[in-house]
Amino acid sequence: MTTIEEQKAKVKECRESGISAKAWCRAEGIAYTTYMRWSRKFPREIKKEPEKKQRWFSIEDKTLKSGEESKQKNKSKIVLTNGNWHIEIDEEISTELITKTLQVVNSICS
Repeated sequence: MTTIEEQKAKVKECRESGISAKAWCRAEGIAYTTYMRWSRKFPREIKKEPEKKQRWFSIEDKTLKSGEESKQKNKSKIVLTNGNWHIEIDEEISTELITKTLQVVNSICS
């Protein structure tokens, strides 16, 4: 007769083997029904996904006034900054490009 510790070790070994329980039992010479009885005693540990941390980005509206930059007059910008990256969106940029850019940022930061 096997001890609880031995049963637990065998169940763990089977689960980590990467093969089916039936194949593992055949290879080990253990009756499949016996293994199933043991495995019910030791439910699989459910690994919880770590909670995703909320990431915050600073957003500011910069309106360039006449004379601040020689070629740009009263143009608005949206500036996104987070750590090492910085995205400036001018009012002349297409909505499609803004959408694609934000989708990429969202996929990276999710």
